[in-house]
Amino acid sequence: MKHRLPRALLLSLFTLHSSLFLPAKPGEQFPPLTPQETSAIFAAIPEDARAKPQRPRKLLVFYRTEGFVHKSIPNANHALKLMGELTGAYTVTFSDDMAQFEPAALAAYDAVLFNNTSRLKFENPVHRRALLDFVRNGKGMIGIHAGSDNFPTWPEGQALMGGVFHSHPWVARDTVAVKNDDPGHILNTAFEKRGFWITEEIYQHVGPYSREKQRVLLSLDMSREENKRPANKIVRDDNDFGISWLKTEGKGRVFYTSLGHNKNIFEVPQILQHLLDGIQYALGDLEADAVPSAKLKTQPKPALAPDDKTTLQDLAILCRPTGINYIFEQLSHYEYGDPLAQQLAVERTIRSGKPAPVVRDNVERQLIALIQLSETTAAAKRVFLNWLGWIGTEKSIPTLTAAAKDPYLAHAAISALAALNTPNANSVLSSLLNQDNTEFTRVEAANAYGQRRPSYCPDALAENANVSTTLYSIAALEAFANSSGIETIQTLRDYTLDDPQTLPRIRALLAATDNALRRAPAEQTDSLRAQAIKIYAEILGTTTAPVARIETAQALVTLDPVNPALFQFPIDADPRLRNIIAIGMATSGNSDAIKILTTRFADIPADTLSRMMRSLVTNPSPVALPLIDLALASENLDAQLAAIAAAGACGNEKTVGKLFLLLLSKNKDISSAAFTALTQLPDCDGKTNIELHKELYEFRDINSKKKHWAPSLPQNLLILAHRQYRDVFIQALGNIEFDPIRTTAREALGRLEREGDAQATLRAAAFEAVALLVRPGDFPEIIALSEYIKRPADRREWTKALYTSAAIHPAPAEAVALIEKQLNAAKPADRAALIAALTMIDAPEAKAVLHSMLTSPDIDARKETIRALSSARGETAYELLLERITAAPGESERLLAQRGAIDTVDHLAIHANDKVKAYRKLWKTAQTQEARDAIIAAVKNLGNSSAKKFLKEISQNEK
Repeated sequence: MKHRLPRALLLSLFTLHSSLFLPAKPGEQFPPLTPQETSAIFAAIPEDARAKPQRPRKLLVFYRTEGFVHKSIPNANHALKLMGELTGAYTVTFSDDMAQFEPAALAAYDAVLFNNTSRLKFENPVHRRALLDFVRNGKGMIGIHAGSDNFPTWPEGQALMGGVFHSHPWVARDTVAVKNDDPGHILNTAFEKRGFWITEEIYQHVGPYSREKQRVLLSLDMSREENKRPANKIVRDDNDFGISWLKTEGKGRVFYTSLGHNKNIFEVPQILQHLLDGIQYALGDLEADAVPSAKLKTQPKPALAPDDKTTLQDLAILCRPTGINYIFEQLSHYEYGDPLAQQLAVERTIRSGKPAPVVRDNVERQLIALIQLSETTAAAKRVFLNWLGWIGTEKSIPTLTAAAKDPYLAHAAISALAALNTPNANSVLSSLLNQDNTEFTRVEAANAYGQRRPSYCPDALAENANVSTTLYSIAALEAFANSSGIETIQTLRDYTLDDPQTLPRIRALLAATDNALRRAPAEQTDSLRAQAIKIYAEILGTTTAPVARIETAQALVTLDPVNPALFQFPIDADPRLRNIIAIGMATSGNSDAIKILTTRFADIPADTLSRMMRSLVTNPSPVALPLIDLALASENLDAQLAAIAAAGACGNEKTVGKLFLLLLSKNKDISSAAFTALTQLPDCDGKTNIELHKELYEFRDINSKKKHWAPSLPQNLLILAHRQYRDVFIQALGNIEFDPIRTTAREALGRLEREGDAQATLRAAAFEAVALLVRPGDFPEIIALSEYIKRPADRREWTKALYTSAAIHPAPAEAVALIEKQLNAAKPADRAALIAALTMIDAPEAKAVLHSMLTSPDIDARKETIRALSSARGETAYELLLERITAAPGESERLLAQRGAIDTVDHLAIHANDKVKAYRKLWKTAQTQEARDAIIAAVKNLGNSSAKKFLKEISQNEK
């Protein structure tokens, strides 16, 4: 058996070794790791290797860089050395000397690991052949992070690693969601079949990277919005951003992970276990399935990142006892004004609920100990007390009880007791209510008691709830208001009836009763409801305080809208009280309440009637239709308009005829209100739309029972269009084209007026209806309507329909072809709209036609295209405008394109730094002071560091 030194002794030895530094390239020196870093790495090392080495293994860790130097290289080297020594999986040799790749030297190793070796040229053909033969003949290769940023002129080497670094749209400070692509794979065992979150720079790989060639273990979880990046940052079209993978090469094995940019990656137990498993696979000691992902007969179900966004780094802080001790010891010296980063990281992890019970127990134990230490600052104690509220158990109660009696800690301690998930916290809070404590402590305890939403309130609160002159009595009432027990309600009821004029007590009773009703089990609801109605009626009959009456009446009418206690007041006693009762009855959905209101309709004042009707708009109740019908005939205009709106919210197919009558009113307000109501009328199983369609061309006079053609035909058509009743789409087209085969609209129009305004009004309404009813696939119909345009209103609505239908047409190439054909014979007035429609289509064919328009011999066509692109404000539009700034033949076109490009950049959905780059390009082509001023103004609005740097450069150049 291999003899090992105790881990504590090894930690001290390796801490000593970490003071040495290794050069990554000539002139590059790394500072020694801090004791905290070595301690954290040590705590993250796996206890044992997953597989027993078949023989002593030698690993070459190569860390030479010829490009960017990663500061995490010494952290990785330290972790790799510790991991080999502590688990016995391998012994490690570190080198940055290319001579290691001489065939004889390389033969001494079982695997080579490229630790952040960026931009290695590897130009020596002997070294290239040696590495290929080394792996293909049965040895292993491992890459960490920039290990994929090598061999720029050696495709075979790139293929060997399995991918080539292109860029990192996800930077070092980004917290990203990682998907576990193969939860059951042995190299993913460390992640316990879960996805995770991590703060790390993530690479975008290109070249040989493919699931056809390798087994992808981890990748970015692109279902998460946090991982989305602007299109101009992404070069892959498959949204596949691999993080870890394995593959075979001949008889050899390759493992790669892009994790390793940030230093603290090597302080995460799961990552080091994942890395150790990958190394053992490459060494040949750990068997692992390397069938490429795309060739698996059964695809594994990936595990996505959890909703809890606590990162592996944050979890690592709490999951190592030494780490907890060290971090909490540091935090115990916290003073207000100190940096909060470490505190927030711990707090985020504690609040997430993620730590395992053993970790939570460890955290609670240390927090209790630190709170009791006199050396811990008062500021730190307040923080620790708050944390106990989130994770504490019964063990925390003595500490919290003692702290609650300390004036400096009382608020934090009592707040923690309010949040503590243990029933004994109630008894502690009750003990803090006695007279021996300060009023501040008692007020805090009363508030905390109320926050716990108790089912009863202790005597110490009840005694003070009957007094309303102190802060404590107010807090006691608020605690009562948050409770929900029968005893609490009865106590408050007795106090209230003793003095029914005290508004705070009445409000507490109303709140407590409401809480009881909402929280009660279903079997107790009816009895509680009856008790509440009785109490409300008693209070309403005894209190004379106006506000108390109003609030009690509102509660009572909600539970029992026909309770006799509501009708004991004269109709003109108090307008506010009358309105509350009337509105509650109207919106109750109770038919008996509506009967009472209709019976007493003549006595209802106009302002109350208006309020009732408006309340039915926001709280529709079909039961109220008899009341609405009476209000529709009101002589008060405000009440009638409110009733029309209520009919639109509560009505059905039987309401259609009544609203159509009002649609013909000579009063424009009434006609407009009826139009809106008809567009909003609920469609009861399709019956309402059918009834409306019936009224489209003919109208039945209810009084004379005669049919005649509706003079409101244009409005009727628009009503159905606003209701998105698709059946009228063809009829709308027919009204535009006046095809007697397709519609009877022509006959209808002839009965109204042979020529003139009526025809124009109907045509304009039809155009508007078409614009409202556009669906995918309508584009051929829409574009053909241009020949029927007669007036500006027609063109305006046709243009809306054209833009919408072009953007959603399922066959973009077809839409482009139709526009191109139409452009050849278009009227000048239509051409601008057709060009603008092209900008709505996201297709290469549209871009090609726009480009041809920009190079047209017709200057008007070129300028119209530039204007259309300037309004489009998309990336394609920006590219074409940028080209025109220098390529346009005329100065006026170049200036027009420049203005459009400047405005477009402001509206692009790209990162602010990319906008600055775009403005830099535009600055170089700016020909006028107006353009330069516009660029400066736009850059100032960005306000980021890149923008400030650019503005500084402009200022210096001007000087």
